[in-house]
Amino acid sequence: WALQRGWRILLGDVSVAFLHAMLEKGDVIYVLPPPTESSTCGRPAGKFLWELKRALYGLRKAPKYFQNFVHQQLSKFGWRVSRADPQLWIHDERDGAMISFHADDIMLTCAPEWEDIICKELSSVMKVKWLGALDEQWRKYLGFEWRRKPNSFEQRVPPKYIDKMLDEFGFQKCRKVQTPFAGSIELNRQPEHTLGPLEHARYRRLVGRLLWMKAARPDMAYAVKELSR
Repeated sequence: WALQRGWRILLGDVSVAFLHAMLEKGDVIYVLPPPTESSTCGRPAGKFLWELKRALYGLRKAPKYFQNFVHQQLSKFGWRVSRADPQLWIHDERDGAMISFHADDIMLTCAPEWEDIICKELSSVMKVKWLGALDEQWRKYLGFEWRRKPNSFEQRVPPKYIDKMLDEFGFQKCRKVQTPFAGSIELNRQPEHTLGPLEHARYRRLVGRLLWMKAARPDMAYAVKELSR
């Protein structure tokens, strides 16, 4: 959409995102006060609780509360949510401007004359740090790296992420293969010796990292599936 219209894509980050959202009506959550507030109201330490009014990091429903908050705020400014993706918003009266919220990360594209207006509107209801527009330099977004070319966008897993994983498992000097899965290798599904707790945790960590990488490397899907099994 941005390429077709020659629009920029702006990146943003909502500071202390979850704290913007109020708890839903009927949800009552109590927490222990921090040690620095143990003598609040003259009561003995450990003898009283606080009732939350806003979402707090660590609550299972905190992302939902914040998503509802975003929905309320964007609706006030004329945005409508996409039927295909609840995190994608469209503004028909502003030349089809689009904005994506992924937790506290923002990606916005719109006509140049709307950029300042939209940014100021969002900054008036939440604390947003605007990080600039995607260009030919690699920029980090949602853990991956992105950049803009004249007629396309490119996405990759940060090289440091891959190097760190290869170092941990001693694969920095291994030979390359044509495909991400060597078909000549037969996986032993019933090993003679089961993994110990530390090895087991290490293997699970590896598979988790590969599952995350697969979003940018769909060619790895088969290999990651086999390792997961």
